[in-house]
Amino acid sequence: MIGRPALVALPLVLTGCGAETGDLARWEHLARGHVPDRSARLSFEAPDGREVRLVPDGGHLRIETELVRADWVYKAGLDAWAAVVDIRPHGKAPAGVEEQRLTGESDSFRYFPPREMKASGGVVPSDSFLFTGTGCFLRLDAGSEPPERLNLSLYTGRGRERDGVWLDEGRRFSGESLSVWPGEGVSLGERELEARTLRFATTLEPALAPLEGSGLGEVVFRIRAGDRVVFEYRLEDGVEEDYRWHEVDFGPDAQRSELSFEVEGGMAYTAFHAPVLGPEDIGDYRERPWGEDRPDIVLFLADTFRADNLRAYGAEHDLTPHLDRAARDGWLWERAWSVSTYTFPSHASLFAGLYPHQLGAVGTGRALPDAASSVVEAMAREGYRTGAITDSAMVSRNYGLDQGFEWFDERLIDLDSTLERARDFLDADDGRPVFLFVHTYRTHTPFHASAETLEELRDVLGVESDFETLERARLALNSTDADWREFTAEEEALVERLRRHYLAGVLELDRGFGAWRSELDSRGLLERGYLLFTSDHGEEFGEHGHVYHTGPVWDCELRVPLLAIGGDLEPRRVSHPSSLVDLAPTLAQLSRVAPDPAWVGESLFQLGRPRTLFAFQAWGEPEESTLALIQGGRKVITYEVSQAWQEGRILGAFDLGQDPGEERTEDVPDWAIELLESHAATLEDLFRPRYGSLDARLDGTDLQDLKHLGY
Repeated sequence: MIGRPALVALPLVLTGCGAETGDLARWEHLARGHVPDRSARLSFEAPDGREVRLVPDGGHLRIETELVRADWVYKAGLDAWAAVVDIRPHGKAPAGVEEQRLTGESDSFRYFPPREMKASGGVVPSDSFLFTGTGCFLRLDAGSEPPERLNLSLYTGRGRERDGVWLDEGRRFSGESLSVWPGEGVSLGERELEARTLRFATTLEPALAPLEGSGLGEVVFRIRAGDRVVFEYRLEDGVEEDYRWHEVDFGPDAQRSELSFEVEGGMAYTAFHAPVLGPEDIGDYRERPWGEDRPDIVLFLADTFRADNLRAYGAEHDLTPHLDRAARDGWLWERAWSVSTYTFPSHASLFAGLYPHQLGAVGTGRALPDAASSVVEAMAREGYRTGAITDSAMVSRNYGLDQGFEWFDERLIDLDSTLERARDFLDADDGRPVFLFVHTYRTHTPFHASAETLEELRDVLGVESDFETLERARLALNSTDADWREFTAEEEALVERLRRHYLAGVLELDRGFGAWRSELDSRGLLERGYLLFTSDHGEEFGEHGHVYHTGPVWDCELRVPLLAIGGDLEPRRVSHPSSLVDLAPTLAQLSRVAPDPAWVGESLFQLGRPRTLFAFQAWGEPEESTLALIQGGRKVITYEVSQAWQEGRILGAFDLGQDPGEERTEDVPDWAIELLESHAATLEDLFRPRYGSLDARLDGTDLQDLKHLGY
């Protein structure tokens, strides 16, 4: 039973906001209404002595530097000229704005973007160039040489305005910010400071790559109240990247003063992130002085985590004691499906409450449109402090998944670092209710576990060799995926060895989750708040002739764990079918914000009526990409091309109660045809985009990160 008013008084939730005006007035968001200067003209010296300029260009900013003939070296293996230029521009140029330029007095070369490389077969046309972040590559006719002087001009983002809020768009840090370049200052006018505290994060991402033994020089962040310096934070020379949360207490005798923010130092992307003036006394996560009763909510998502990793979903091993305990302590949804078999569309649906095709979230080259209605944006509007700590790649600003997050920190590294960054966010508590999203690729390819874990599991799993060696051996077999393909004995052995590496990562993920739950318990956050755990999709190990994910919509790729603990949630197992598309209305109910009427899911705490769930491969050509309809205990798999489901062309039809492994069936039952026919109109709607499509903001580094993950 759920006893909290937040969960039982749903009609009230649907008719009002989650916070009274007085509550929202306790906090003043200094980045709201602020638009940074885009006419700046600044000059910096790079570590190699090169002058690098920041110049305005038609309402945008560009980084420019000069390349001379001596900078270029011919690379015979590439059949191109190369110049080392360690500039790191941010963001993707808007439509109609040139991303890169290379020009001379009488020369102009065509920019050849990385996204065109595949279509060209890797051939760069003559008189074309490409800047990669570490160097500039120029292709010329045979016998030609670069001119004596060329100007390299690169678009660099300074963020964007959305609904009156300025959002920084760094490679790692994004969200609400006061964007201030070194050498600049920003004044916000007078503010009442008496008995108030300013809470914020300073962030730095270098715009120039330092050379060995040298860096940006000292970088100083400073805040003034009138003529008085009230905050100063210094970073020593050599810092590559930095973030730090801070507090400035003004005290009971503080006078109304003008607040100004400034940065000094070398060329870098610097900002004061999420600057909020709020009350001095905020209590803690257990209790607020003003009697806050909206719950804190933490959503922990383990990417590529099969449901049957847990005993509650049929695991035979004992590798997940911490998650198994959580499954016993709270609500567990026994039959939960993702909406897709890979990361981006699953996350888009989770936050925006619609199925992938409705959101245009199809393929690795699209992003969640700005117009999509994200539950995170709704929570932020109603006074929640929203933060995301992700492992980047597809769960990134590039894919539009930062929508609504006041603080979005993405970095592909390891689970320990991810959880440490999440702890830092919670440490920076300012009294508002929190929504924190924590994402990790810990169980995603490439599979790795520590030497200590592998030794511990030697007798249990017998993990041998390493992932890279096994994967090269698998690829050397020149195998192709095909539904129900029979693996050779050699293939089966390799895939089993890969699966054992995966399970070693599952154990480490479980330990990280256990430590994270203990962290939340120690803060008292789960006394009133909630911790939800799920995944975005599963992983296949040869069950249907495939390995890993992005494949057809088999349950091994679709079934995910889904559980919630905290507050006064008593143990309960929910048998009604559930989906990641239900997460947006669920989070809305927990946080007491009005759900968007366009969302197609239902709150997980109110499931009951019979309904049909859908899942989409959303990958490749529609004739090959698959979709599933799940009704009760039955499941039908067909193809995304409309003729397939209109004509009743079925890949498989299964009674999951009798056939949970989805074994091949020769005959298509009548009920499968009837299920398709009865949902033809619904499928038409689910394939109809609600918003215009938006391209993902990917450069060469981003594409390399995706390749590292197997995309």
